[in-house]
Amino acid sequence: MPKVPCPECDTEVEVRPGGRATCPECGARVRADDEPQVLEAVEDDAPRGRPRRRSRPKGDSPYPCPECGSRWVRKGPWPWYLGTVGAFMCKAMECQECGHEFDAYKPDANLGQRKLFLALAINGVGLIGIIIVLSLLFLEFRALNR
Repeated sequence: MPKVPCPECDTEVEVRPGGRATCPECGARVRADDEPQVLEAVEDDAPRGRPRRRSRPKGDSPYPCPECGSRWVRKGPWPWYLGTVGAFMCKAMECQECGHEFDAYKPDANLGQRKLFLALAINGVGLIGIIIVLSLLFLEFRALNR
């Protein structure tokens, strides 16, 4: 095995080609390369000690705003006429950066049109149910009066 000088204490350390070893004298990691290691002194202005924490962007929502990309969003206003069923089908969100309202399930869709479609669909199903119940009651009364 070739012997490589330790970069810390210049002790000869046996290292297989392309491998790494630990210097028995100082404990530094020694690496065997095809070309000799060159150490360069670098001036570092960063203060020593604890590393700085990265500042997180505002908001941590899993739903980014489709307009500005901000993750600082909150639940948007929900109209009373869509009720609970509409809340399961559409999740209104409002961006705190740009004020854009969007649906978290379909961010690229127009939220106003989705709310209108859901209102028509939900209330249409309710209307059909009422018509069926009234028709059945009418048939029942008609059958009893015979």
